[in-house]
Amino acid sequence: MNPIGDGRGYGVARRTLILALNALADLPPRSFILVGAQAVYLRAPNPVVAIPPFTLDGDLVADPSRIGRPQLILDRLEANGFELRDNRAGLYRLANAAEEDLYASRIDILVPEGDAHRWDAVGYNMRGISATMRQDGLELTLVDHSTMTLRPIENVRRTLRTRR
Repeated sequence: MNPIGDGRGYGVARRTLILALNALADLPPRSFILVGAQAVYLRAPNPVVAIPPFTLDGDLVADPSRIGRPQLILDRLEANGFELRDNRAGLYRLANAAEEDLYASRIDILVPEGDAHRWDAVGYNMRGISATMRQDGLELTLVDHSTMTLRPIENVRRTLRTRR
């Protein structure tokens, strides 16, 4: 089934993002910044173009100066039902997602290339290397961001706050 066809995928993508943020909630405050289309759509909820204001994935930037050890990210996500997609660093999916939800149940945990050296050297290992994906061009997200409210798309009461 096409996850976009009936709009179901948008709800799955938002729920997956919220599940990931809940899984990471016990890491230091302000450790993650929402980027990508979800952040854009949350800032521009009434687009002037005729496209749905949703996306089928979630992108989070991890701040290595706050988290310290990247393997903590992988540990938290795995403990809460996520797994690496095809063993690719920083690319996760819900392990128990239904077949029709596989595409929409993805989360990418990115670290700015210019800041990747900031992880603590103590305990850094292959597990830590696979926790995040290095990505050029995200360095300013660690400097210029603000708090925003993230709500499920469906009528669910739970909300979280994150930075964008």
